[in-house]
Amino acid sequence: MRVTVRQDVATLRRGGYPDAGEQLGALAKAVAVIVAALPPAERARIPADALAVLAEIEAVKVKFPKGGRR
Repeated sequence: MRVTVRQDVATLRRGGYPDAGEQLGALAKAVAVIVAALPPAERARIPADALAVLAEIEAVKVKFPKGGRR
């Protein structure tokens, strides 16, 4: 007799994802590109605190680039 055990998809996927920092960095990069492509009137509708977070992320990436080179 064969027993089928269902596996939790979240557990199976967890090992295949990049770490959380890499995922958030990719999302921030994508959002920055989208924001830059907006017409000025639409860009002005984005909350200042959200744009500040994007600027902070970029500043950290510039200060501490991958590979440790400045």
